Amino acid sequence: MLTFFFHRNAVMVRLMEVLGLILATVGSVHLLAQNPSTANIIAVALVALLYVFLRICATKRFYRDAPHGSGIELQFTKAVVPLGYLLTLAGIWLLISPRALPLWIVAAIFIFLAHVNVILITLHHRDRDPTPVNAFSGTRK
Repeated sequence: MLTFFFHRNAVMVRLMEVLGLILATVGSVHLLAQNPSTANIIAVALVALLYVFLRICATKRFYRDAPHGSGIELQFTKAVVPLGYLLTLAGIWLLISPRALPLWIVAAIFIFLAHVNVILITLHHRDRDPTPVNAFSGTRK
């Protein structure tokens, strides 16, 4: 049952991401229509930019000669799981009560995820070791 809700390739995860995008977009438009303050605009823009960054990390190929989802790509695809759930909860919260608090909470979590991604990308680009991807995990293909 947990696989249905939390596996990175599960239909439910993808469905929640699409639903979250729709609800967060509608909720953000509702928030900005109610109160177009600078703080609200920054919160909406920050969540959108962080989502795009995390999604790009999850879709970009980092290893040419390894299957997709190897090495750090696996971490990036696993990091996509909370995106949909967080966006869905924030979107529902924004529709019920148009305040920027849910966006700031989501932004804080997205900043943490993005920070981990930046560290992994930095270490990946610094690594000059010729050892193949997943050489020590027993999952080489």
